[in-house]
Amino acid sequence: IPSMRAMFELEKDISGALLKGVSGEQDVDEVVAELGQRARAGGRYGHLVDTIGRELFGTATFPGEVELAASDFVTLSYLPPVPGVEPPFEGALFHVGGFLPYSDRIFRFLPEANLFAPFLERGIPVYALELNGERDDLPELSEFSLERFIDVVEDMAEVAFEHHGKRRMVLEGYCGLGMQAMAYVAARPEDAQRKFKVAFTMV
Repeated sequence: IPSMRAMFELEKDISGALLKGVSGEQDVDEVVAELGQRARAGGRYGHLVDTIGRELFGTATFPGEVELAASDFVTLSYLPPVPGVEPPFEGALFHVGGFLPYSDRIFRFLPEANLFAPFLERGIPVYALELNGERDDLPELSEFSLERFIDVVEDMAEVAFEHHGKRRMVLEGYCGLGMQAMAYVAARPEDAQRKFKVAFTMV
């Protein structure tokens, strides 16, 4: 059904473009050239995703970024804020990643489009907990239980808390990772209260 809807929208789009050419609203040559360009772009899309897309995906890095800690499965990185920007609040964002099926690189999608830049640009430092490499590179990941993940969040949050001068932070879990973030809060409420002012989820 989604494919049929997409085909219907495509047909409607092409018919609309041709109608503009026939009615004189747009030059016929322009319409034909535009449709040809779109057809060629559509034909190249899959190839570009598998080549350039693979190279670009997850390429966002930040000036001054440093690795603070690492375990068998995850790495904790510190992303410093843009210098000279007055932050809206005192604190840092602690991003609970490290357990996504298609890797945490989605949060570093591209240098110009990623989760972390909007925080850094507003003067908010980020502590990013991320999976080491790709999921396929970690065959033992099936042994990485929720209980173990809660321990990892607690340990890595301690590293970030110390690095941040023992000032409380903001705990963030995006989409499915929000469940792991909230599981840590529920399992270790006193630890979470000591290290975080706010916990929130997105999507």
